[in-house]
Amino acid sequence: MTTGLWLIALAPVLAGHVEAGAQVQGTAGEVSEVGPNAGGVSLWGGWAFADRLRLEGAADVGLGGDLGPSFGLRAETRWYATPPWAPRGALSVIAGVGVHRRASLAPVLALGASVDLTPRGRWSPRIQARYLVGLDTGSIAASLQLGAGLAWGRPTEPPQVTLAEPPAPPLPSPLRMPPPPEAALADFEPGPDLLETRPAGTPVKVWIPHPFCEWVDEAEAEALLGQLEDLQQVRVESPGFLPAHIEVDPARETPAPVELEPAPAQGSVLVVANRGDVVRAAGYEVPASRDGLVVFNAPEGPVEVIVRGGGRDVILAGRVTNGYALWMRVDQPSEVRVFFDVGSSRLRPRALESIRELADRAGGYDYQLQGSFSPEGDPTFNQRLARARATAVTNALLAAGVPEEAIYSVPPPEEQVEGDAVQQRACLVTPVERGSRPEPPVEDSEAPAPAEEGS
Repeated sequence: MTTGLWLIALAPVLAGHVEAGAQVQGTAGEVSEVGPNAGGVSLWGGWAFADRLRLEGAADVGLGGDLGPSFGLRAETRWYATPPWAPRGALSVIAGVGVHRRASLAPVLALGASVDLTPRGRWSPRIQARYLVGLDTGSIAASLQLGAGLAWGRPTEPPQVTLAEPPAPPLPSPLRMPPPPEAALADFEPGPDLLETRPAGTPVKVWIPHPFCEWVDEAEAEALLGQLEDLQQVRVESPGFLPAHIEVDPARETPAPVELEPAPAQGSVLVVANRGDVVRAAGYEVPASRDGLVVFNAPEGPVEVIVRGGGRDVILAGRVTNGYALWMRVDQPSEVRVFFDVGSSRLRPRALESIRELADRAGGYDYQLQGSFSPEGDPTFNQRLARARATAVTNALLAAGVPEEAIYSVPPPEEQVEGDAVQQRACLVTPVERGSRPEPPVEDSEAPAPAEEGS
C-alpha cells in the first residue's frame, strides 16, 4: 500500500524529461575574492517535472583575471512565466543557492531571468541575466552576470491532454415477467423459434398480444408462444432493422422463420425556424409547428433545406449521419424598405420587383406597413404622403397574390426627425408572425397625396 502511494506521488516527476544547455557569460559589477571573474562559461542541466517548473544544477567557470580563475556550483529552480512551448519564445525566472570559490570558498545566492527565443527543433537560443550575491566572513560581493548560449530539451508542443471518459450509466434493473395465466412456464413445451434467422448478436424484442400484451425478449417469447391456442400476429423489432409482423399458428409443426429487413441508414433533421415559415426538404414542403420547429428523417448523406417565409428564401446545407440528429437554425426575417422619389407615392420598377419577391416568399407571415417621409416639406402634406405610400405598397402586395387579411398598416411617424432623407422616403415592410397582429387603429380614409410640395 505504501509503495503504491509513493508511485502515485512520484508519477508527475517520473513523467518529466531532461533539459540542458551552455552559455558564454560576462560579469558587470564588483570583482573580488568572493565574486566571479569578468568572463567565463556556464553549464547547466535539469529535470522538467511539471509543465512550467524545472530543477537544475549549474556550474560556472570564470577564466583569467588578477586573482585567478573562479568556480561555482549552484542548485536552482526555474519557473516559466510563459508556456515553455510558446512559439514566439518563453520567459523564465530562476532562483538558487550554492557555493563560489575564487581566492576563498563562499556561499552564494542567485536570482535572475532568461528568455528562450523561438525554438528550432529542440534547440533554442537563450539570453540570461543573473544577479549573484557572494557571502564571506566580513565581506559581501554582488555582481550582475549576463550570458548568451543554447538550451536543449525545451518542448516545442504543449503536453497532450487525455480526457477521461465519463463512467457508463448503470443498467436498469430487469423487470420480472409475471407468470402466464392459469399455468407456469415450466409446464409448457417451448414454442416455435421465431428468431432463428435473426442477425447474430442482435437483441430482439417481440410483442405478444392476447392474452399477454407484453414486450418480451427472445427466450421468454419462445416459452410464451408455446402456450398460444389460437392464431396470433406478433410484432418483432430489432435495432437497425425494420419491424416485422408474423402470423403464429400453434398447429404448425415447422417454425416460421423471421426475415428482418435492414433499416436504411438515416438520421433526423431538426430545423429551428419560426412559426410562419415553410420548410422544404427531400421534395416535401412542411409548415413549421407552433413553436417554429420542423423535424423529419432523411437518408444518410448531404441534405439541403429551404426555409421560406417573411420575404426570405434561405438555403441550409448539412450532412445527415446514421442514427444522429442534425440541428439547423435560421435567422428571423428582416424588415424591408420600399423607396420612393421626393414627394411621390409612385412605385419604382425595382420596388415592384422587391414587392413581388415578398409576395412569393410570404409563407405564413403577415406584413405590417408603415409609410414615412423625410423632414423637409409641409408636415400635414407629409402625413398624407406617408399613408399614400403605404397604400401603394398594399395594392402591389394584393396584386402579387398576398391575401388582404395578411396586410395591415400602422400610422406614420408623427414627428419629422432629422436623419438620412433617402432612408425616410420609404414604406417600411415588417414581417410579423400570424396571430401577433395588433388591433388596427381607427384612421381617416387614405387618399393619394395632393400635387404640392412635400417629401
